[in-house]
Amino acid sequence: GQKLDTYSDWMLKVMRGVHNHPIAKHLDGHSFVGRLTIEETSILVDMSKSMVRPKDILVTLKKNDLFNVSTMKSIYNARQ
Repeated sequence: GQKLDTYSDWMLKVMRGVHNHPIAKHLDGHSFVGRLTIEETSILVDMSKSMVRPKDILVTLKKNDLFNVSTMKSIYNARQ
């Protein structure tokens, strides 16, 4: 990439239209798979109103769904 003189814009040139890294084997921690479902968001809202700590909310969500890979950051972001 090349930083342009105006503002803080950048110009990028695509060399080859492919990724420069292999596909991840595990998506744990990636924001896309860590997003909360509508049902999980509803649980989060209810628990937050009851003053439940974010750590305990995350534990509850993970107990309800063994495939849940949400992180504490997901919980904090959803509470904003």
